[in-house]
Amino acid sequence: MKIGILTFHFAFNCGAVLQCFALQETMTELGNDVHVINYCPWYHQNRYASRKNPFYYANKKRKEPAKNVFERWKHWYQGFSDTVRSWKNTKVIREREDKFRAFRKAYLRETRMYRTVRALKKHPPKYDLYIAGSDQLWNRKLTDNRYDHAYFLRFGDKKVKRVTYAVGTYFENILDEQKQMDPLIWLMDIVSLREEKWLETVMRSTLPDKPFHVDIDPTLLLDASDYEPLLPKEPLETEPYILTYTMPGNAQNPANRAAKQLSDATGLKVIDVNGNPTKGNFQIKNHRVVSPAEFLWYVKHADYVVTNSFHGTVFSLLYEKRFMTILHAETGNRVSELLDRLGLSDRCTTFATDVIQNIDAPVDWAGARQKLLPLREESMRYLRYCCGKGERPNLVMPKEVPILPKEAYRKPLRTASEPNP
Repeated sequence: MKIGILTFHFAFNCGAVLQCFALQETMTELGNDVHVINYCPWYHQNRYASRKNPFYYANKKRKEPAKNVFERWKHWYQGFSDTVRSWKNTKVIREREDKFRAFRKAYLRETRMYRTVRALKKHPPKYDLYIAGSDQLWNRKLTDNRYDHAYFLRFGDKKVKRVTYAVGTYFENILDEQKQMDPLIWLMDIVSLREEKWLETVMRSTLPDKPFHVDIDPTLLLDASDYEPLLPKEPLETEPYILTYTMPGNAQNPANRAAKQLSDATGLKVIDVNGNPTKGNFQIKNHRVVSPAEFLWYVKHADYVVTNSFHGTVFSLLYEKRFMTILHAETGNRVSELLDRLGLSDRCTTFATDVIQNIDAPVDWAGARQKLLPLREESMRYLRYCCGKGERPNLVMPKEVPILPKEAYRKPLRTASEPNP
């Protein structure tokens, strides 16, 4: 079967690229001809540009809530000036670009470039199966504050089978976002989500006969040994170290603070391979710009890992490292759900002080591996079923979900300021 995968494969983010690689390799192992649909919309191009457009970010900042006109224009100036100041990092960003593009060229089988949904509709890639996922494709904060029709596979011949795999989402205003999602999701044959937390919410945005499934991130479909061919042959560090890998947000500073405290306690240096190298941190001096392959090397050989990242957590699990994850207030549920399923809920926290107390606690890795096996097998069964090579998995139908009154959706399930449960 010919399969086209659509995801955030182009992001200069190690987790985003590696999840695409993992799904590509998994579907290839199932005997398919697999390619990555090279869709890179303008808003993502601007986000990852070495010199960002200051007017774009100024106007974006101006749309934030403000008390009056003066404050609104103050936001505009802040967005403009912050973007211009970021230009000093152009050399670092270009180094990162070169490393990621080299990895994509070596390991991802990409189609021609598509820069707009219109281009996808005009010259759609011809496949028997489209897969949207994984990653946060249905998080409007990452798609220019709107739902991008491409990530709902709204292109190509209607006879082509359309499914998602472990798509991540995030809702702030549930009623509003359900209303926008309603007309987009109906073309899907099966919807697979990564977070069980949002399953019922998304199911209420679709037809009663649309099947749903919850699956693990594609990076967990592979073992640590499957990533071994990607790793650099020469060592990147000879001394013991603590590794930090963090995403921007309210959990970034606590993670870096915890790493600094751990460094003071152990005497080990801290190496930061930040997914956003343009954002410095005064607490950590040793910053390194890495490719996805180098990121894997650093995780594998670290003495400790401190992260707030989902994929930082995933690869700490696969390499069975001593690690702690600081939960992000908005998206930390994807980490806590995974760790709960594996019986490792004590490896995450919302407080930096917990890291020193818990990071050396013994971990039942054998038990975690046993809990991961059925999750992996069910996800593999789903993928085999999608490409017509296996039995039906345990799909869930929306009609099995009780309908809640509209009042239940008047506000978000959890605000950004609330800690993740």
